[in-house]
Parts: sequence; structure tokens; C-alpha cells
Amino acid sequence: MTIRRSRTILGRSREIFLALCGLTMLVAGCGQRVSDGTADDESSSESVTNTESVTDTSKTVAEPVAPDGTKSAEKSEPEIRYEPWPAIEKRIQAGGKVTVVDFWSLSCEPCLRELPSLAELARERDDEFDFVAIAVDFDGRQTKPPESYEPKILAVLKALDATFESYLCETASDTVFQAIDIPSIPAVFVYGADGKLLKKFVDTGDTAGFTYEDNVIPFLDELASGS
Repeated sequence: MTIRRSRTILGRSREIFLALCGLTMLVAGCGQRVSDGTADDESSSESVTNTESVTDTSKTVAEPVAPDGTKSAEKSEPEIRYEPWPAIEKRIQAGGKVTVVDFWSLSCEPCLRELPSLAELARERDDEFDFVAIAVDFDGRQTKPPESYEPKILAVLKALDATFESYLCETASDTVFQAIDIPSIPAVFVYGADGKLLKKFVDTGDTAGFTYEDNVIPFLDELASGS
């Protein structure tokens, strides 16, 4: 099945997400490494403060309504799993389905801009593919352990009504980047049903500026059609 979303529809979903999350208040560092390991706690605190609107505005999301106008059954809360990168990689490489893996961070504006497309894609094509999102906010500092990012990450997932599998990586971000050989995020990897990496979409080289609409979805369509 081939599904191509129009720019108007995708643009609207991103505008809604920007409004919900107050994306314009996110700190600098978008499209860069999450941390170079030298950031101090003061700058980290500023980053968390500037993303406070994510938590506040998530409360305004309307209750789901069925086509007949009645309220739908309450949906389950998004679940965040804590694992180091080797364990997450093992799960992905277990195979079974083509798997889309999105590496993202609260401090990466391009990542957040594309997450609505991942959420929509996961709802529409979960019968064909698996979808995994990995938050790599943890930079290794003991003063900012992985769980300290959970409230903001959970607020984003709730705002997206996310159904994809979500991890908060317990391995420091730079270590993850080295392990998967990428210079920065955003990054989307596509693994085959046999667990082998088929394609990397990163914001450098011939995939610089990639989007789900223009790059990831067409690649998935090719896989689905067998071409």
C-alpha cells in the first residue's frame, strides 16, 4: 500500500505540534550533537526551562471523539522504556518486520518538526512496518540522568498521541553517535525484516535536509512494492 501525504496535511500537523509544544522556545543546538560532554548544569537547566511549555500545553489536547460524535474510549498512555543502546539495537535487529528507527532529542528542532510525521505514519502503516523512536537526550552527566528527561519526553509523546515504541536511551548520546556512525541528529534508520540496516537518513551528505514526506516514505513505498 502506498500512502503519500500532501504538503498541506503534513504542514498542518506540524503547525499543530509547534503550537502544542511551544517549539519556538526550544534552545539552540538543533541538528547538532545533543552534547559535546562539556556542557555545564546551568546551561542544561536553561534548556529544560525553555521546553517547559511542552508539559503545560499538553494538557490542552482535546479528548478523542468517534465519527458518530461520541467520546472514544480512553487511550492508553504512551510508554517509555529505559535501555542502553546495545539492548535497543538487539531488539531492533531481532527482525520480523522492516523497522523505522528515529533518533531524536528535545533540543533538536528538526527532530521535533518531523516527529508528527512519524506518529502519523506509525498509526497508518503499523501492519506493514515497526516504528521505534529513541530519545538521546542523556549526555552522560550524573547530574542529569536519563529519567530526568522523562516528563518532557512523555509530554511530547502525549501531544502526538504516539503509538510507536519509545525508548529513553541510557547510553550517553556521543557514545550512541559513535556506535551508529552519525555526526548528528536528526537521523532515521531503516532496518530490514532480517535485522540488517538498509538505509540511513542523516542531515549530512546526500540525505541532508531529509523529511519523512520527501525521503523516508518514498523509500518505504519502494520496499513495500518490492521495487
